[in-house]
Amino acid sequence: MRMSLLLPTVLLMLLVACSSKDPLEEVNALVASGDIVAAKKKYQELVEAENNPNIEREYIKFLYEQKQYQDFKRNVGDYLARYPEDLEIMELNFDYFAMLATDAERQGDYEAALDYIVTKLLSSDYKDFRKWETKQSTVLKKWYTEAEENEDPLAMREALIKMRNLGFENLARSLAPEIYNEIEAAAGEAAEEGDQ
Repeated sequence: MRMSLLLPTVLLMLLVACSSKDPLEEVNALVASGDIVAAKKKYQELVEAENNPNIEREYIKFLYEQKQYQDFKRNVGDYLARYPEDLEIMELNFDYFAMLATDAERQGDYEAALDYIVTKLLSSDYKDFRKWETKQSTVLKKWYTEAEENEDPLAMREALIKMRNLGFENLARSLAPEIYNEIEAAAGEAAEEGDQ
């Protein structure tokens, strides 16, 4: 009689053990083996099938760590809209935009770098937002200096106008007082015409 009860109990235990298997175990094994494409596909299957925020969270971290930035960008916004309290994913998102700002500056696309800084990195939720506040003036000055070295008056004016628009009037005045005064005079005239 004991033997007859033992067999169903063992089978039930095996069934429970198999069903409680970590769904990410296979993904982790694929990542460990270096098969990133298969791991990504398995993650996508799990995200669709499980409807589990923890799996989705791990997938987003995986995308960032594996430099799958297009997919990261597509997924992180939706995730943070649903789970805004997830500070680790929020920090990854800030780091992503910091990388984009740094790359844009490195490539000489100062306008894009400043746009990333102003629209994405000056949030008080970001641990490094003070660094990016300071970085604005560095990027602006670099933009103007490069334009001046290239003898590009249009780019010089664009940099000075951007300084003015972002509240760095003193920096603009110190770099090119004459051009800045022209910009101010033109802005004043435009404002007067708008008032009439």
